[in-house]
Amino acid sequence: MIEIFALLYLAGKIGRIVEAKGYAPLRYRVTTILLWFIGEFLGFLVGMRYSSSVTGFYIFALGGAILGALVSYRIANGLPNLQPPQNSLTP
Repeated sequence: MIEIFALLYLAGKIGRIVEAKGYAPLRYRVTTILLWFIGEFLGFLVGMRYSSSVTGFYIFALGGAILGALVSYRIANGLPNLQPPQNSLTP
């Protein structure tokens, strides 16, 4: 359950980052959610390969989800600004 709250918080944060840069936030929020679940699924598959317990599967799955979230965060921070910087010295 706490994963859902973390995912919603992260999607909101990514949306605010890209919105401040001048982009529509919905696309990047959806990308964040997709990368989270793709990472979680791939982490689960790796856990099935290298672990023999359900706890190990879950830990690998969480690691994959965190990596997916990190990729999403890096994408959002790497976007260029579409809006010119606000300069308080210009009349």
